[in-house]
Amino acid sequence: MRQSLRPAPRDRRRNPRFKLAHEAEKFFPGRYPATEASSSGGLFMDIVSREVRSRMMAGIRGSDTLPEMKVRKLLHRQGFRYRLHQRNLPGKPDVVLPRYRVCILVHGCFWHRHPGCRYATIPKTREDFWQTKFDQNVKRDTRNRDELLRSGWRVIELWECGIRGPEAGMNWLLETIPDCTHKYVSWPNFSDLLVAS
Repeated sequence: MRQSLRPAPRDRRRNPRFKLAHEAEKFFPGRYPATEASSSGGLFMDIVSREVRSRMMAGIRGSDTLPEMKVRKLLHRQGFRYRLHQRNLPGKPDVVLPRYRVCILVHGCFWHRHPGCRYATIPKTREDFWQTKFDQNVKRDTRNRDELLRSGWRVIELWECGIRGPEAGMNWLLETIPDCTHKYVSWPNFSDLLVAS
């Protein structure tokens, strides 16, 4: 029996575009036609319509994210007790430790623009839209942080890229929380490297 020399067809389930379309189909049945025109004038194929893409982006979680859950589990395991997303504080901080007057903000590097981070990229399409959105996010974060500091809270900003690493790399947090000398900490901080280069 002769074997064919033609390569075997790719398994559609391993194709990332198929996976994304399949996920979109689960949440929005029958609503993912491809679109061809981009706002920049070039042609590209998106596997979902503009309306579906908008709904998918709106569905990105703002709370209870994986990095946030990792921080909460670490704190709880070490005996720290906290409150979540207190509405009476500016920006509804992710984790609030009232006993120590500490607010922990868990930021995604992409959405909150971690300075010097490789994950803080700008999409190639609709650059003006994205830049405006990112600028608004950064201004809002700065305003919330300053209001918390003025109100006598200490602020710890944790970035997603640092939380992705092993949990042992976050042990410094357990010592920083009770230490009242630190009013504001941003970790990891790449701004020193940016100044040096």
